[in-house]
Amino acid sequence: MTDGPPDHTGTPAPPTPMRRRARLRTRRALVGLVAVTACAAVGAHFAVQYVRASRAHARAHEALDRRAFSEAATHTEKYREHRPTSAEGYLLLVRIARRSGDEAAAQAHLAEYERQHPNDPARDRERRFLLAQRGDASEVNALVNEALAKEEAADPLAVEAAIIGGIRLLQADFAVARSRPRGIGAELLARLQRGTNLWLNTRPHMADQVEGLVWRGQLRALANDLAGIDDFRHALALDPNHKTARLQLASAIINIAPQEALAHLEHARRHGPTDPALALALARAYQGLGRPDEARPLLNEVLAAQPNNTEAITELATVAVDTGQYAEAERLLVRAIALAPDQPRPLFVLASCLRAAGRPTEARGYQERFERLVERLHTPATPRPR
Repeated sequence: MTDGPPDHTGTPAPPTPMRRRARLRTRRALVGLVAVTACAAVGAHFAVQYVRASRAHARAHEALDRRAFSEAATHTEKYREHRPTSAEGYLLLVRIARRSGDEAAAQAHLAEYERQHPNDPARDRERRFLLAQRGDASEVNALVNEALAKEEAADPLAVEAAIIGGIRLLQADFAVARSRPRGIGAELLARLQRGTNLWLNTRPHMADQVEGLVWRGQLRALANDLAGIDDFRHALALDPNHKTARLQLASAIINIAPQEALAHLEHARRHGPTDPALALALARAYQGLGRPDEARPLLNEVLAAQPNNTEAITELATVAVDTGQYAEAERLLVRAIALAPDQPRPLFVLASCLRAAGRPTEARGYQERFERLVERLHTPATPRPR
């Protein structure tokens, strides 16, 4: 369509005002259509990003509820691809690392979380949980008391952190004989047992039940209650791949069923990564069954990774005593005593070694040191006046 009839030179006449207005309306309509299309595309993109982020976030939490920590981490990374600065993303990173036992990573994520979101109240909650899980006595006591006061309304993550940190505290206390039924840790032990029962009653998922049974078994072991063995067996029946349940069961029965304990430890070594604690436990089982030649390389393996591991040094000295290598045993035990003068067992083994080597007078001196140390460790500390 031309603007108007051509003049005598063949040039089209200028457009009429009506035609100019029509063209302007057309251009505006086209610009509006392009703008609407662009906005729709941008909106659709952000809608897709929002949906994907929400889905990844929900899946991360669902995996956490199942204690599937690797899966939760994968979904969290997908969530952070869409929401890289979100406080919730940092919270998930901290929580996954802490609950999976990687406390160093949890601390690093928490520091970054604090830098990026200094006023987020959830950050302070996670800091408390991490402190408790690491064995901070103040936070352990505070969290377990809060949980018991709230009963079924208690925050399960607070219960979990208090139990894990409390067991750590009591295991250290047990080393100096204070967590026995009448020891100074007995009150905390009783409250943690109530907390574990609360967890088992309110967390029905199988993974949480297994974890709760292991915790209860550990607490019962600290209380000299053989029912802990049943808890470990039950946990292992529910989840045969639960390494901690298997190791705790082996430790609990090593003196009453050494062959069964050895079978559990060998299973754990075949089906998972080797670590010093497992190698040491397996070496003790071999040694207890009179198989020092199989115990020795495992102990050397532990000491290659942890040269100052006094338990491994003492166990290797025991192997040396049992095979008549008294000079080697004495050298190892003197080193163990220097590294850990408050541990009774190296003194006891050295006394036995010296007696076997025909040196009773020296043996008597170490035996007396052993007895004095045991007496001191079994005497509850006098509370400080407030």
